Amino acid sequence: MKYIDNPNTKCNCSNPRHHAKWLLNKSGIKQSIARIIKTKDIGALTKDAYDFVINMSGFIAHYNHNGFMSEYNNVADFVRDLQNSSDTQRPDYYTKDGFFSKGEQAEYYADKTEILQFIAELVKDIEVRDGTREVRYTEQVASY
Repeated sequence: MKYIDNPNTKCNCSNPRHHAKWLLNKSGIKQSIARIIKTKDIGALTKDAYDFVINMSGFIAHYNHNGFMSEYNNVADFVRDLQNSSDTQRPDYYTKDGFFSKGEQAEYYADKTEILQFIAELVKDIEVRDGTREVRYTEQVASY
């Protein structure tokens, strides 16, 4: 995750980055995940998208970026875990909960919510067949 210093902080703590603004590459993350799903190739997973997804409910880092891609070599598994994540099942949680939306990182959580809503919409109508681990796409995914 990237961050920039927040000049509006009133804190005098010893860690100058403690109140930095967290930044997400929204378009890059969305494009990476859409490309993975459209091409059925986990190799399209960018570092920004990896950093975002491993912080979603239901995912772990699998040691590193390459380990994660190895774990999700079959994109059907990736899609199923995106569908089952509580983050995509209730993507507006971070903007409705005051702990997240009213704090110093309100912009970050609004961006996170936007990405989660995009992912939820992207995967909602994808059928994952467990027996064959096949993915059947809707027109929406094919046209992205």
